[in-house]
Amino acid sequence: MVSHPKRMMQMRARGFALRDAFPDVLKGMITAEEAQDYPEEAKPRPVAKPANPLDLVAAPMIERSDNPAVIEEVFAKDQEVDAVNELVAHAMADAMEVVDIPEVIEQPAPVATVGFAVLLPGKDKPLSTHATIEEWQDAYEDVADKTARAGKVLPRDRMTKLKELREVNEPTLAKVEMLKRIRHTAAYSKRLGALGAAQ
Repeated sequence: MVSHPKRMMQMRARGFALRDAFPDVLKGMITAEEAQDYPEEAKPRPVAKPANPLDLVAAPMIERSDNPAVIEEVFAKDQEVDAVNELVAHAMADAMEVVDIPEVIEQPAPVATVGFAVLLPGKDKPLSTHATIEEWQDAYEDVADKTARAGKVLPRDRMTKLKELREVNEPTLAKVEMLKRIRHTAAYSKRLGALGAAQ
């Protein structure tokens, strides 16, 4: 006989609500009362664990036989595999003889640009090229400042242009020492914050 049906229904409803609201936290866990409602055949059975965990690993199945017929059969299979491998090797060698390998034409090495270039998004030519990374950093910051202060352009568009400027110059930024790179990151964040406040 059920002594508190209202309370029992309330707890069951609470369990469903918690599972609906927090499935990631509960990870499929159910209440003890729900577990009792499951039929016996659906409940998991405890598995006896061996004393040594390595006993759970199945030993490899190796056929061993002293029977000469079995030994001959295994030997014959090995010979068949060797024969197929040899045929494949001959076919590949024949195919390699038929194929003409063209002469390797040496391409001229691309002309390396000397120094560090400040790149602009959408432009093929760099804005300026600098002999040292320190000069490049100053020029890059100058371009970023001009971009952030372009008064005729909407703040949102200036933010986009700053992001594109940073992305196109990212390979050179990666060459800057970590401590000096913090300067660029702080300046970038400060400009974006000022433009975000201006919107």
